[in-house]
Amino acid sequence: MSTTSLKKIPSSTHVKSINQSSIRTISNRQSRELIIGFCGAIGAGIKTVKNTTSKIFEQQGYEVVSIRMSKLMDKFPDAGSNIRTQCSPFERYNQYQNFGDLLRSQNNSQILAEAAINEIAIKKKIKENELGKVKADEIKTVYLLDQLKNPAELELLRLVYPNNFYLVGVIRSEDERYRNLLEEGVEPSKIPSLIQRDRKSAGVSGQNT
Repeated sequence: MSTTSLKKIPSSTHVKSINQSSIRTISNRQSRELIIGFCGAIGAGIKTVKNTTSKIFEQQGYEVVSIRMSKLMDKFPDAGSNIRTQCSPFERYNQYQNFGDLLRSQNNSQILAEAAINEIAIKKKIKENELGKVKADEIKTVYLLDQLKNPAELELLRLVYPNNFYLVGVIRSEDERYRNLLEEGVEPSKIPSLIQRDRKSAGVSGQNT
C-alpha cells in the first residue's frame, strides 16, 4: 500500500467539502451497509480523519460502528502475555507492532482482517437478534476499520466485500508525523525506529503501510 507525498495541503473548508461530496457519492452507491478501512503511517492522524468521517456519515443517517484493529488483537489468547496496558506511548506502539507481527507469522498475513470480518458478523447478528432481521437490514450502517497495516488485509476485505468496501489513505509528511508522535509523548530518540518499522517490516507478515 504505497503512498505519494502531497504538493499542496488543501484548506480545512475545502477538505470538508470534498469529504461530504465523496461520502454522498458512496452513500448513493451502497444504501445500507458500508465497510471503510483506514490506512496511514504511524503519527499520520488517522483518528482525526476517522472522527470526521464518522460525523459526516451520521449526518447522512448512518449508524456508525467503529472497529479498532488493536482492540481486536486484545481478544487473542496470547494478548495478555504480549501487551501491557500500563506503559509509555513508545512501548504501547512497540508492543502492538510486535504482537501484530507475531499473529501474522503464526497464522497468516490477513489474520486481523479475518478478525474484523468476524467482528462485523457478530455485531450484525446481535442487531438481528434485538430487532429481527427485516428491521436490522433496514438500518444503514457503516463499519470503520482503524487501521489496516498489511496488503493482505486489504486484499481479503476487497474479496469479501467487493461492492461495499472502501479504503481511505491518510498521508502526512514525516516531519508532521514526528511532531504528532512527540505530542503523544513518544521519546524523540525512539520516534525514527517506530516510523521506519511502520513503513515496512521484514517479511510478508510484517507491517507494510
